[in-house]
Amino acid sequence: MKLESKHLAPYLPYQLNCLAQGEDKQSFEFQGIFDLKWIDLNEIGRTVCKQYDIEDVFPILKPVSDFEGMIIRDIKLFLEISHNQTMEFLGFMDGQIKLQNISLGLRKAMCKKHIDFNRLIEKGLAIDINTI
Repeated sequence: MKLESKHLAPYLPYQLNCLAQGEDKQSFEFQGIFDLKWIDLNEIGRTVCKQYDIEDVFPILKPVSDFEGMIIRDIKLFLEISHNQTMEFLGFMDGQIKLQNISLGLRKAMCKKHIDFNRLIEKGLAIDINTI
């Protein structure tokens, strides 16, 4: 599996940070999708915007597994969601609810908090924020 623009597009309004191959450990903010193969990244702390091949970009995401063992109240507060959405999130974590069946509100909350709902970290296509 390869990283595609459909994996990054939901995070666009939420200032997702990325690393780019060949740029050492410099963080970039995801700015937009130029086309299906190229994306725009802005170097953090600068106004320079560069285009990178999507295969050279690694989004920095929070794994779903970070929420294992958390109490419901803490998940609800972190994601800023309702009790019903929290229950939905727990069902998604357990595999009882598939990604295509989660509500738009929960999906937006996960994007806002940069949650890896596509499991890109496990596939080697994203970087776990806990490892930086």
